[in-house]
Amino acid sequence: MKISKSMILVCAAVLCSVSCSEKSSGTDSSETTVQPTTTQAVSYDPSMVGPAQGKAPASLPAEAEKVVRNFTESSATGDVDTMIKCMFPDEMLDAIEKFGVKQQFAVAISSSAGGKLSSFSTENCYKLGGEAIRISKNYYDSFAENLQIKSASYSVTDGYCLDITVDAEVNGEKSTFTDPVSVIMIEGSGWKVIPASEESILDMERQEEQTEPVSQE
Repeated sequence: MKISKSMILVCAAVLCSVSCSEKSSGTDSSETTVQPTTTQAVSYDPSMVGPAQGKAPASLPAEAEKVVRNFTESSATGDVDTMIKCMFPDEMLDAIEKFGVKQQFAVAISSSAGGKLSSFSTENCYKLGGEAIRISKNYYDSFAENLQIKSASYSVTDGYCLDITVDAEVNGEKSTFTDPVSVIMIEGSGWKVIPASEESILDMERQEEQTEPVSQE
């Protein structure tokens, strides 16, 4: 079972479920709905992404590596509380539970419950580019706004992309794989994991623009 790849998929699904919730179409409703946030378009060029295209190698700070390891281990063991803390600022946690996002993560990693992380290593680390940093900020700002957290604005000051190589065992089944993750520094909150490559982060706005509703005449 490819734990981190399943996490990339569930993160995309969870983010969509929060940021792409139903817009009001003129009908009254007594229920509170979460509204999407529109972000600016981004010039997307996949040929400029990744260490093979000239990204300089970088050393991952020890605290950032610790968060990446905790995220990976919690994914492997089914510890949803730790996993979410590794991904989101503390002030989001209550809203993540209130809106059912925590439950979505719990269901997604339920098959990992009782698993263990046998070994963990990182490689191919490089600094995220400025555009990926900007989109990472928008990712957290949008998530917070759609969870109805008032006046949330996150300052993202640094970030890295890297490959993690994992040996895990779940229900007696061993699995070895390598997948990309990004880890960013949010001022006042510390290092947080976005389980996606730099290319996938850059693609977030591109996909959001493609799913924006077309106005009806």
